[in-house]
Amino acid sequence: DNFLLKLVFERTKAATKQVLKRVVSNAERRDLIAHQSHFHICKLCHSNPIPCIETMLKDVEIGFNVNMIQPYVECTNRCSDMTADIMSYILARSCAKPVSPQRQFLNQKTATLSPWLVGLGEVIGR
Repeated sequence: DNFLLKLVFERTKAATKQVLKRVVSNAERRDLIAHQSHFHICKLCHSNPIPCIETMLKDVEIGFNVNMIQPYVECTNRCSDMTADIMSYILARSCAKPVSPQRQFLNQKTATLSPWLVGLGEVIGR
């Protein structure tokens, strides 16, 4: 039914994953993909922002590497205002997901915020 939309959605997710693999905090100028990763992310966000931002925020939520939050935020600094609006929508939607045993707002053992919520808070704060 919506085959072409799903195809473009999946292609954008795959392209975003490929670019995010190359994002580093201090890119050398001769590594063109890593040095200009903000350009590539902005290009993807301009054409199809929802899958691009969802993929990026899923990495932050999982908490795979908290040191990558700052480079991810720097990649989105030059994006358009529309992308910023969509990012705020996706952040609000991700915080509003129902609570489940794997996804709780508070850590029951230490009575602190869950790591996924802390990661999203870091993105919002920067």
